[in-house]
Amino acid sequence: MILADYLIIFIVLVVSLIGVLVGFGRGLRILTKGIIGILISIINCYFLFGLIIHIGFVENFMNVIVNGLTNASNWFCDFLLLIRIEIITVAVILFILVTIIRKIVVSIISSIAESDHKVFKIINKSLGALLSVVAFIIIALIVMQIILVIQEEGSPIYTFFKGSFFHLDEIYLNNPLSLIIEKIMRGVN
Repeated sequence: MILADYLIIFIVLVVSLIGVLVGFGRGLRILTKGIIGILISIINCYFLFGLIIHIGFVENFMNVIVNGLTNASNWFCDFLLLIRIEIITVAVILFILVTIIRKIVVSIISSIAESDHKVFKIINKSLGALLSVVAFIIIALIVMQIILVIQEEGSPIYTFFKGSFFHLDEIYLNNPLSLIIEKIMRGVN
């Protein structure tokens, strides 16, 4: 084991302890507020949009918008049709609904997890530790990906991870986030 391995073990232990102290319920509320909560809603909307766009009443709603703007026939209505305002309207409504549902679900889960029952306290603390470690891993992967994009394979970070018991050097070079970036770059070209 090298210094990076001991450092990772120490960080995971500290993050787990913080997760135990914060608990799953409060940790979930913290992680789903602000920008991360908005990103969660956007990702959910992205996956749901393809499902709902072909539902009858949604198609009818979009057709009403298009027909109304087409009948109005002025430059502003033509612009709205050009930018596909009917799709934007459905997406905004979906985002608002998903955000409300996300907040309700998080509130229910955190209330259950923070119950005063002994079993729920143990589950809350255990899941809090797990949630904090998962959040740390996600942040670490993002940071490693950013560093890899900026630096080369022979960078000081890579040499710091080289020979790791936990194969941090391989994770650094073969970060799962690299596949996402490669797919995006292939789509751009």
